Amino acid sequence: VIDSTYTNPILTHGEYGQMGDPFVIRYNGMYYMYYSAPNAPCWTSSDLVNWTYAGTTMPDNGLGYGPWAPEVTYYNGKFYMYTSIDGNGHYVFESDSPTGPFLPVTDNIGLSIDGNVFIDDDGKWYFSTAGVGGSGGMSTAEKDGVGIYEMTSPTSVNLGSLVDSGIVSHGGGWTEGPMLIKYRGNDFMTYLG
Repeated sequence: VIDSTYTNPILTHGEYGQMGDPFVIRYNGMYYMYYSAPNAPCWTSSDLVNWTYAGTTMPDNGLGYGPWAPEVTYYNGKFYMYTSIDGNGHYVFESDSPTGPFLPVTDNIGLSIDGNVFIDDDGKWYFSTAGVGGSGGMSTAEKDGVGIYEMTSPTSVNLGSLVDSGIVSHGGGWTEGPMLIKYRGNDFMTYLG
């Protein structure tokens, strides 16, 4: 049964408390939501209103406390999770299922927090991240702006291919959560500044 009304917040907290940095992917008519917490918890929904806890998606990996702002992309039969472990650079994890288990397939590729993957109409991949350059964390130089890099595969970010770093936060504060989307032939970026 699908509810005709809902109240925000739809979910007030997850298994580990607050549900910061949520990300939702749609696959085969279902929605999968991940958020910043140990072992990348996942919730599922068919209507974006009623949610069911599906468990954690990432086994203990020995990398640190947990993923920050995990995002998942589906490509060629595999699911790829891009996340910063404890805010110290990004890793790519892979799974055969949107509910995991996601296992590491790269070492630390560096960069700052809140990575996002965008696949353009021409098949080119891009990785955007809060901050520009660096090997992880948010230094003073990194906190203002968004870096956009070319990707050569779902697991490889070309760090020498900075496409754009001219997007800066307003007021000199933190810039987080960049996301590139395409709508009616135009590219848009949302971010928190």
